[in-house]
Amino acid sequence: IAVAEDFGDGPVAVLIESILEGFAEYQSLDLATETMKGLMVNAKHCKFTGGRALYGYRVNEKKEYEINQQEAEIVRFVFDKIAAGWSYADIVNYLNDKGIRKRNGKKWGRNIIFDMVRNERYMGVFTFNQYVKRLPNGKRASRVRKNESEIIRIPGGMPAIVTEETFKKVQAILSSRKIGPIRRNNFYLLTGFIFCGLCGSAYTGSKASPKHAYYVCSRKKNIMDCSNQHVPQKDIEALAVLNVEELVKNIDLEET
Repeated sequence: IAVAEDFGDGPVAVLIESILEGFAEYQSLDLATETMKGLMVNAKHCKFTGGRALYGYRVNEKKEYEINQQEAEIVRFVFDKIAAGWSYADIVNYLNDKGIRKRNGKKWGRNIIFDMVRNERYMGVFTFNQYVKRLPNGKRASRVRKNESEIIRIPGGMPAIVTEETFKKVQAILSSRKIGPIRRNNFYLLTGFIFCGLCGSAYTGSKASPKHAYYVCSRKKNIMDCSNQHVPQKDIEALAVLNVEELVKNIDLEET
């Protein structure tokens, strides 16, 4: 509709267009604010705030969380195995080998196990507004937490699947496994441009050591059911640059 509108020419047209654009932006921001207010009210009453119900739970007609017993057994299994010393890979391999699938029918991956064992909701703490959806540059955020003052956290706000004791024991084990901050100082030139020839998944950068960096199949890294090999970063990027140089040589700049 906005594109089709004809404001005419001249100073008045510029003024009218600016007013309408500003009003549209105001409406958008106002709607977002009012929507957030409604979600906050629901959250403070420990009600479901939309999206997909957390694995292990279902939502009843009153928008309250209830335990999905079949899924809850898997959640307890995961926590118990981490407490017993299993790795993410051990758990993923076991579940997938046994034919146990996620709610959507897909295989398990290490990322979902990583998030599961850190989620306070499983010990009965209702949480809301924990993570930033987008960074200031507009990119989608991944596990970037908001300031604690913005987070709603209500102990006992939803039914617990694991005990507080088990949850805290698992957190202690996970903390002991940390080997320090990961330094992401490698720039991977081909990110988003190369894909696995076996499963079609994207190849992503992975640093094995300060001197050795690779591109690896993201499916192999997460779900571990692809047999394609890692590719040394230096080798594949040098080959890509060589190919680009050859292509550039054949470009007739006068013709283009």
